[in-house]
Amino acid sequence: AADGGTFTLAKAGRPVLLTFIFTECPGACPIVVEAAVSAARAVPKGLPKPLVVAVSFDPRVDTPKVLGAWAKARGIEPGEAKMLTGSVPDLTRVCESYAVHVGRNADDGSIFHTFATLVLDAKGNVVARHDGPEVDQKLLDEDAVEAARRSKDG
Repeated sequence: AADGGTFTLAKAGRPVLLTFIFTECPGACPIVVEAAVSAARAVPKGLPKPLVVAVSFDPRVDTPKVLGAWAKARGIEPGEAKMLTGSVPDLTRVCESYAVHVGRNADDGSIFHTFATLVLDAKGNVVARHDGPEVDQKLLDEDAVEAARRSKDG
């Protein structure tokens, strides 16, 4: 985690919008995270607010300090999101468990990856999966509300 601790989805205790990023991404990573934060903020009062969890693919660059600064620069409050990194084996296991593929281009070493945002209820059940860098904000908002409803109802 960006605070240097260990995080599991079970610790969230609320719905989660899970996405995968790297801070040096020249493309959609910031947009995808900002869309997830917007969806979490759109959940009405009375329902549990989802936690955005962004897992970095690049532990060499994305240290806890870098991830924290990256989130802060985007106006993301600490209680709204967890920016996670870890060892390469741990990150590989997490990515594989959610069918997210990541690699480096042989010519320049740049990262390429699957874009995926998963909407999970508080028990970790997948409510929806959004694939691709183009975010349908309305649909993501609706799925975040559905995850919150399922979480409230148990």
